[in-house]
Amino acid sequence: MNKLKFIFIFTILVGSTLFVNAQRGLRTISESALLTGKYFAGEVWDAQRFPSNPVVGRDWQLSGLKAPYDASTGSAIDWGRNNDRYIMFDLEVDRTNRTGSLTDDQSGRRYNITLKLYDRTGRFVKTISNWGQLVGFGSEGFMYIQEGQLGTFFAVDKVREGGNISYRPFLAEARQFSDIIGKRGSGSRRETFSRGYNNDRSIDNGRGSNNDRVVENPRGNNNDRGVDNPRGNNNDRGADNGRSNANIRTSELKSVFLDAKYSFGGVWDAQRFPSTPSAGKDWRLFNLNAVIDVSTGTLLDWGRNKDRYIQFSVAEDFSSNEFSLKDDVNNTRKRYSVSLKLYEKDGRLVKTVSRFGKLMGFGSGGFMYVQEGSIGTYIATKPLRLGGSFTYRPEVDVLVNFSAILN
Repeated sequence: MNKLKFIFIFTILVGSTLFVNAQRGLRTISESALLTGKYFAGEVWDAQRFPSNPVVGRDWQLSGLKAPYDASTGSAIDWGRNNDRYIMFDLEVDRTNRTGSLTDDQSGRRYNITLKLYDRTGRFVKTISNWGQLVGFGSEGFMYIQEGQLGTFFAVDKVREGGNISYRPFLAEARQFSDIIGKRGSGSRRETFSRGYNNDRSIDNGRGSNNDRVVENPRGNNNDRGVDNPRGNNNDRGADNGRSNANIRTSELKSVFLDAKYSFGGVWDAQRFPSTPSAGKDWRLFNLNAVIDVSTGTLLDWGRNKDRYIQFSVAEDFSSNEFSLKDDVNNTRKRYSVSLKLYEKDGRLVKTVSRFGKLMGFGSGGFMYVQEGSIGTYIATKPLRLGGSFTYRPEVDVLVNFSAILN
């Protein structure tokens, strides 16, 4: 009898706990204007950003506004024949500690922020992004970075395609439920976002079934190989050879990769899918555009006659940057950052474009350098057209060892 009584009480307690957690989850959704909001075409934009990560109280510039991308396909979001579909955010338990997941202030559990597409009747169409990061909350709106790659801006006011926005965020990144939950306000979007995005959009949930989508890990093996750069030439660059030799032996600087010069027309800003390539698998680059300079957030200045060039450089990394290369030549614990510098045609240094970056996607099409972990810059081995796209299969996904860039 006592045993049955214990089981009965235990069952009630567990059931009560589950009920409370369920109610808490429902309250989280119902109290968050961000999670109950429906976002339509014309309110959501793909955007370049500078700096890559917003800082509270400092100017944040968004530029090149255009139709938003779908991280699951790498193409534009399909708003439907009549442009009447909408997207909504949702929460799913995070079991992998993804970047951008939110912590429940009370239970300590973590949840991924997903982005889903619905038709006008509320029928679920698909999951656009399985996880993402909410950043840059301010008077103009906020940004959701789809699966760590595509910056998707949710605007407060109407903006024009190709336009620019600059504002000062009051919240750099949402990290907890409390960051996206607030009392419902009244008034315009601009007023509520200026107060802290407590937007009064008390609408029906409109959610369909939460269909799961399996995401294939885009990373392949970190195969090491010497990089044979077909564009390299060993022309003298004058006094500044563009390569910092602090703590690097002369023998380590014999590199076709570091000697190569890249000129206007051979370097492109590019969107990519998946965000990180896998060796031997198709990698799609699209929407080729003029190169961005991460140090300014504007187009790279090739000079009046378009005769400047860029060149890679290495220096010892004292900051433990995640993209730096490991010294496997001398087997030390040193790491080396790969920077990108701009030169006049006579070899004079103009400026450092990017202080560090990630090298990846080496194959028959060329390779990519991700400037300071933000802007994907593609070095092409053949002529390409503005706005074009192409697909190839990289032989090497991501470079991790210093020997890979040496002869």
